[in-house]
Amino acid sequence: MLNFVVALKTEAGPLIEHFSLKLQPNTTFPVFSSADTNLVISGMGRNQASAATAWLAATAPAAVWVNFGIAGHKSKEAGNMLVAHKISEAGTGKSWYPVHIKTALETSQLTTFDTVQRNYQPNTLHDMEASGFYEAAIRFSTAELTHSVKVVSDNESHPIESIDKAQVETLITENIPQLSGFCAHLCHMAHEVTHEVSAAKIDCYHERWKFTVTQQHQLKHLLQRRLALGIDSKSPSDSSTLPADLCSMHNSKAVLKWLLNDTNARAEFY
Repeated sequence: MLNFVVALKTEAGPLIEHFSLKLQPNTTFPVFSSADTNLVISGMGRNQASAATAWLAATAPAAVWVNFGIAGHKSKEAGNMLVAHKISEAGTGKSWYPVHIKTALETSQLTTFDTVQRNYQPNTLHDMEASGFYEAAIRFSTAELTHSVKVVSDNESHPIESIDKAQVETLITENIPQLSGFCAHLCHMAHEVTHEVSAAKIDCYHERWKFTVTQQHQLKHLLQRRLALGIDSKSPSDSSTLPADLCSMHNSKAVLKWLLNDTNARAEFY
């Protein structure tokens, strides 16, 4: 299941049409749905985005979460679509780091402000929702499957006051093919990560190291994450076929640390 969190109806309209979404009755926030996609319109601001995300997660659980909409940027041209690789909150100084996955889309830092920004900071997107969305959504999914995707609508040459609803709809519509491809890739990853890690793969680790119950859960989660990222796509036949560096680990704690570090490092290239 794919969940979109969008601030405004103007931004949501092209998505609603493209994904053939229908308005759901009696919902706290406006929700549009199909068999495999939900879209909630949160309203402006990080608190609204956080509340809408949490509410949708409670009523329509999903593996893939995408915050989509327009954003400002000091120098990027209007119409460019970017994925946030770092989300910062201007009001609190907090930051989050979505896991970079293999995509043709350009990435950017994104800063969430509590008011509309007319003084553009360099090298960052400007919005009002992403931090609230991400802080809420990451509780219900993983960093590989939770992203903020923004279409540049305004910059120093063309400030926010020069943008009207028709222009927003056009910018969104023109980027839907790229967005749809990006979301399809995320949904494929989600499908892979929900598959059970094979007993044979887990047994390869149990043959060599002893894991506590808690560590067994951590091991399974790491192996699922590596599978979703395309790492270790082939199951080892026995413990002797595991990576040599991993086999040099002397205990289960060291194994988990190695898997975590190796997965995080490799995730930068996916």
